[in-house]
Amino acid sequence: MEDLWCVALGVFQLWLFVVVFFITLPAMFGLSLGVTGLYIQILVKILEWATLRIQRGRQEQPSVPVPLPNGLFTTTTHK
Repeated sequence: MEDLWCVALGVFQLWLFVVVFFITLPAMFGLSLGVTGLYIQILVKILEWATLRIQRGRQEQPSVPVPLPNGLFTTTTHK
C-alpha cells in the first residue's frame, strides 16, 4: 500500500510540475505555447465531422407522411 501512495504522489507531482511549468509560468509572462489554438482546431474538426454525420443521417431517413388539417396526407423531406 505504501508503494501505491508513492506512485500516486509521484504522478501528482509530475502533473503539478507540468501545469506550473507549461501553463502557469508562460501565462505569467504573457506567452502562449499554442495549446489553445491546437485545441480549438481539433474541436472544430470534430464538430464539422459530427455535423456532416447528422446531415447525412437526415438525408437517408425516408420521408414520413404528415396529416394535414383537411385530412389529406403529404410527405415531408428533411433538409
